[in-house]
Amino acid sequence: MRRALLFAALLATAPLFAQPARLVLEGSSNVTGWRCVSTALNVHGLQLHIPVNTIRCGNRQMERDLYRALRADHHPSIDFRFTNMNREADRAMIRGNASLAGTTRPIEIDAAVQRTADGRVALHARLPLRMTDFRIEPPTALFGIIKVKNELVVELDLVLQAGEGEAP
Repeated sequence: MRRALLFAALLATAPLFAQPARLVLEGSSNVTGWRCVSTALNVHGLQLHIPVNTIRCGNRQMERDLYRALRADHHPSIDFRFTNMNREADRAMIRGNASLAGTTRPIEIDAAVQRTADGRVALHARLPLRMTDFRIEPPTALFGIIKVKNELVVELDLVLQAGEGEAP
């Protein structure tokens, strides 16, 4: 219980800095698997913000297709607002609202939690999602020959530390 209160106090302290931080989107198509990464995650208070145009897939056409599917021209970020957290030992169930492509849904994230040697809090989570849960049409390419599957896995790594306005 004491650990949960300390973690909640850390999350509620603004600003929080996530360094290092990483978001990975993993999925597949009828042809091959794919992986896209962003390290431009911003945490402030109870909000996590990822600019869509920072997600890199290693293929410009695939990135354009991803940005179009996420409707980045109208919704330039992926956002998560923490609402609740229950922690037991080295695991935490984090609840919040995720916003992707203009759709906001409540989600639960089962995360591994570890205090680092320098007193920061490291989170690691893998969350299976379906694109259609956020009204995202799975992209296609080559006139529909290549079809991205609806299911994907979101992997999130954050190291959090309360700060005074500058990242550590």
